[in-house]
Amino acid sequence: MTTLRSFQVDQLLGEFNHKIHFNAEKEFVILHGPNGVGKTKLLELLSATLSFDIFRISEVQFAKLSLNFDDGVELTVINNSERSGSSIDLT
Repeated sequence: MTTLRSFQVDQLLGEFNHKIHFNAEKEFVILHGPNGVGKTKLLELLSATLSFDIFRISEVQFAKLSLNFDDGVELTVINNSERSGSSIDLT
């Protein structure tokens, strides 16, 4: 089974950059921070990306999302909606 090891989002809500690493030896990760820094939106974006829900992905304001898995695969989502209407690139 492939496991997510880390993810990074740039310009979440137009201003926040977050990078989260998952320790393979831990069962869970706790996200904490002040109100308004995008914790919920980050989780919504992660969920939408892992379920390939392009509509939900496009509803979140961000520039780039990168997911890194333990098998070496990296999934990058680039949100072009600010520049060209409504466009999401998956690489």
